[in-house]
Amino acid sequence: MKQAFVFLCLAAAAASARAERLDINLSDEVLRATFDAPLPSQTMGGIYEFGALLGERGGVDFHQGHVGLLVTGDAGARAANVTAGLGGRVFLLDSDGPDGGGLALGGMVDARLPAFNRIGLIAYGYAAPEASTFGDLEAWYEYAVSLDYQVLRGASIYAGWRQLKIDVEGFGNATVDTGFHAGLRLSF
Repeated sequence: MKQAFVFLCLAAAAASARAERLDINLSDEVLRATFDAPLPSQTMGGIYEFGALLGERGGVDFHQGHVGLLVTGDAGARAANVTAGLGGRVFLLDSDGPDGGGLALGGMVDARLPAFNRIGLIAYGYAAPEASTFGDLEAWYEYAVSLDYQVLRGASIYAGWRQLKIDVEGFGNATVDTGFHAGLRLSF
């Protein structure tokens, strides 16, 4: 997982031609980084994403990596600047306890104030039921919401709340990550 995180950072540093974005955030026990970029398609708006989450909760270390694909576009809100996306993620979770992975479906919404678009509310959510998970996992859910402010057109700071829950075979629900975090988004 640490090698994947280093690769993610190097990929973000090397890519500089098409509005790529690096998002890094921290909480008390978790470091999360994602890199996303537009799909190279002339007919469809969308992004691809690579991400890693490293942390510890209750004495258990965990690492999660994912690759995602979202079709994005204007959400049709006339009086607001709202972008939405639908798609999925393939994820792998490795921990001192349960391990597994799967395919999660979900989406995101980015809403900006029309008169002052430097302030935005961003939310995402993904879910993987038992039919799309493997290993020790019977279900996986991740959702988050954040409020950001664009300090510069290419750099935002934000505060948010995230929860990552799993349903482990023979054990029940477990919370991998929950709580507030702060971060920054850099666009290249």
